[in-house]
Amino acid sequence: MDLREAVLIRDFHDRDTPAVIALADELRRFEARLYLRMKPSRQLGRWYVDELLAECAEADGRIFVADSSGLVVGYVCVRARVVDEARDRSQLSYAMIDDLIVASDYRGRGIGRMLIDQAQYYARRRGAAWLRIGVLASNTNAHDLYRREGFDDHLVMLEKRLKPMR
Repeated sequence: MDLREAVLIRDFHDRDTPAVIALADELRRFEARLYLRMKPSRQLGRWYVDELLAECAEADGRIFVADSSGLVVGYVCVRARVVDEARDRSQLSYAMIDDLIVASDYRGRGIGRMLIDQAQYYARRRGAAWLRIGVLASNTNAHDLYRREGFDDHLVMLEKRLKPMR
């Protein structure tokens, strides 16, 4: 059976909360290996999903899950109306993918693409003309996927470790 037939991308339901928390925790642990200064400030819990849902409510967003026979194996959070209010910009608006994670055992099977497709569809349906997604520079697999899905690098932030003053 083709995996795309076996995986359903659907709206998040409250019963999905434990799975989304577990996936978000997996994402944080994975990113912490790529970016050593990244440490979760506290144990992820229901508060994390509540914050995602609050951000969705503020910016016309949605959480979608990848469901494989009743098992949530990935999710994406997309906000359709984000306004960039930085002092040097003129109120640019765009859609934003905040979280995108596929369980490690399910990666490389097209589920990430399916979640991106759903996020794009939702953002377009809600009137967005631009969609952004962030990625750690060292997360080359995700970065490559996003480029294959049509995302171009928009802003590159460079970082340098400063030597302590003596």
